[in-house]
Amino acid sequence: MEYHFKLRDFSASGLGLLVKKDSRLLKYIDAGDIFPAKYYKENAATPPENLKVQIQHISAPAGGKPENHVIVGLYFLEKMQK
Repeated sequence: MEYHFKLRDFSASGLGLLVKKDSRLLKYIDAGDIFPAKYYKENAATPPENLKVQIQHISAPAGGKPENHVIVGLYFLEKMQK
């Protein structure tokens, strides 16, 4: 399964994804899961990095906004070889 998300900086919570509560993705992931990910930097001329990522938490955003979303907190374990 392949998904595309914009990585966001949630400051105190660190980096993560903002995902709608009704997204199918949430049926397939849990805190602690480790998976490969491609990280595309803002500069499109730069090739993507292959990373190993762990889900740290799946929680409601601070203050409950935006509504009907959760934050999937990520921890970047290591760069993977191509």
